[in-house]
Amino acid sequence: MLSPASPLPAPDHLSFPFALSAAAALGDSSGPQLHALLVKNALFPADHYVTTALLQLHAPRPDLARRVFDELPRREAIHYDLVIGAYARAGMAAEGLAVFRAMFDDGVSPDAVVLTTAVATCAQAGALECGAWVHRYIERTAPGLLGDAFVGSALVSMYAKCGCLEAAVAVFDGMPERNEYVWGTMVGAFAVHGMAAEAVACLERMLAEDGVRPDGVVV
Repeated sequence: MLSPASPLPAPDHLSFPFALSAAAALGDSSGPQLHALLVKNALFPADHYVTTALLQLHAPRPDLARRVFDELPRREAIHYDLVIGAYARAGMAAEGLAVFRAMFDDGVSPDAVVLTTAVATCAQAGALECGAWVHRYIERTAPGLLGDAFVGSALVSMYAKCGCLEAAVAVFDGMPERNEYVWGTMVGAFAVHGMAAEAVACLERMLAEDGVRPDGVVV
């Protein structure tokens, strides 16, 4: 924790992101002091790396992260992702999805990371309609992302948790490549629905269809 007697790093855009990241990793309570120094030295909200690190620092407190977010004159996809994730981890999925929708009003296009976070948040909220809309958005604007392990797995998990196993299987079957993470998600989807036989059959298909061996993530 910082104190008045503590030596401070040079107030520049290179040192502060490291200081903020270290404080976030350690759960340090010096965040407000660092934030004040950033404002004093005109590094917030002007510097991209500083603002990103500050959002990461405040991620455990979505109210603080949102305050930082609202002060940004120019928001990028990563900023939306951090705030959506902060809300989701705090069990505030509805607020996270509101931030996701605001991206489009702000003219910011979501990338694969934001889309994955948004789909996972839809799953947490049981927001099938929103999750299906994101799926259609991906199909329309970036269909190649449906083959991405993280995006595809998030969709499989979302549909399964929202009670649409048929849609989960359709996404899974449509993926051109499936690694152990994707297979594990499909196994988990069957398990969520109490379909033990199908989950076991899925494990058996892994090696036969894609040459993937079950590992600790799956079993």
